[in-house]
Amino acid sequence: MLVILPISFEYESSATPKRIARRLDGELIQKRPSANVMANSKFIKKYKTQSVFYGCRSGEDKFSVFYHEAGRRDTGSLGFYGRLEKSGKGTKISGHFRKPLSAYIFGAVWVLITFMFSLIALSLDNMGACICGAVLLLLGVFILFFDKGKKKVIRAFIESL
Repeated sequence: MLVILPISFEYESSATPKRIARRLDGELIQKRPSANVMANSKFIKKYKTQSVFYGCRSGEDKFSVFYHEAGRRDTGSLGFYGRLEKSGKGTKISGHFRKPLSAYIFGAVWVLITFMFSLIALSLDNMGACICGAVLLLLGVFILFFDKGKKKVIRAFIESL
């Protein structure tokens, strides 16, 4: 499934917010998502043969969760950005599934460049190049925003808290 727009998610847990926060701290590998290629490369090399959940908590109630699949270079992949809120029976976990900001910026640049390429080719009456530009635009958007089933895995992790 393509995840271009953030997808909202809410879940009610019977545990307290402090207990969920402690479980997040214990089960997640502490790594903040970044556009830094070197930091991402070191993380991927360290967990090359392991599938792990990583992320971080910021403050008392905000957190992010990502999933790294063994053997993949997927540090810019889909993640959950959520918040813990105390409710009557326990804790309400709410947030959005979305890509990191760097993926959206790169996607916008990709769309702009390939769209301009197609327009230039169309203005030069080169229909083959125009079609190639449109195919590159669609292929790039598909590759950037395809989630590879990670939403289900992260959702199951959050529901297990």
